[in-house]
Amino acid sequence: MIPQSRDDFKKYILRNNGITVLQNHLDDDMIEDRIDEALIMYTNFHFDASERQYYLYQVQAADITNKYVTMPDNIMGVVKIFNYGDRFSNINNLFGVQYQLALNELYMFNSYSMVPYYMGMQQLELIDQILVGEKPIRYNRKVNRVYIDWDWNLIAEGQYLMFECFNVVDPDTYTKIWQDQWLLDYATALVKRLMGTVLKKYGNVPMLGGTTFNGQQMYDEAQAEIIRLKEEMQSTWAPVLGFWIA
Repeated sequence: MIPQSRDDFKKYILRNNGITVLQNHLDDDMIEDRIDEALIMYTNFHFDASERQYYLYQVQAADITNKYVTMPDNIMGVVKIFNYGDRFSNINNLFGVQYQLALNELYMFNSYSMVPYYMGMQQLELIDQILVGEKPIRYNRKVNRVYIDWDWNLIAEGQYLMFECFNVVDPDTYTKIWQDQWLLDYATALVKRLMGTVLKKYGNVPMLGGTTFNGQQMYDEAQAEIIRLKEEMQSTWAPVLGFWIA
């Protein structure tokens, strides 16, 4: 059965480990912890675990006092803040450059080329980048705050800020995550190592038919699989990081 939920996922990895035979050795909370551990690894390093989004935020009075913006818990990284409503690009500003260009140059779209307008806006954006530049931001996922290094006295309560960020994909909403093969293999290996940890305390555990379970061997096999999957994550599934050349 293809997992469609967390419960299906748990049943799948238990079947992979023959848990119907050994279920009396494991507590349900222990298994849930291993699933959470697998999800943390998946969320932190797998490129399918996050997505780029644009987050619109309305400034509150407390933000101006604190000089930072508190982000939602699902945000794992903030890339930049847009100059939302700056003096050059705000088309809703009657006295803004973009509004005046549109008003005076584009009143007959069928008769005039868009090229001069486009080139003019590109030039204004270049001027803004040179004279003003992007607003520096500082963000740490554990702190969950975006510190913006600008003059907060120029920001009014109710004004909107737009952030480019990455958010964690919720597996309960997007259930295809539970079908990810790497996540299934890693969670299976974690549960297998848990089983080996429990069984090796008692040596070779006898089973029906005269067979025995070697807990130490089970633990070692699972540990080797976990190491292999971590290396696979780094070499195959981790996002490609950008770099700067000074």
